[in-house]
Amino acid sequence: MNSGLVLKWGQAFAGRVLRETGQTGDRDAWIASAFRLAYGRQPDAGEREAVKSFFDRHRAILAEHAAGGKKLALPEPASAVDPLDGAVLVDLCHALLNSNEFVYRN
Repeated sequence: MNSGLVLKWGQAFAGRVLRETGQTGDRDAWIASAFRLAYGRQPDAGEREAVKSFFDRHRAILAEHAAGGKKLALPEPASAVDPLDGAVLVDLCHALLNSNEFVYRN
């Protein structure tokens, strides 16, 4: 599930989240939208906090990658959102697509 095709799906998924929430940088809206689209539900409080923590930690990691000249996976289509925030959103969406809850129906 880490193929180039699935990464493209993550980029398209992030692009849809941005289209539906507006490109304001509102992480709470992004998280709620991504969970609704992937799972058909809102995240619980623990999930919301875990994703917020992921955003902070992962943004720092991606900032180092970008400073080192590595290319970031950005939402598709291109958006006006901060590139680091967009790349973190792509990685979140990619993770949701790879999650057990998304892949297997209970």
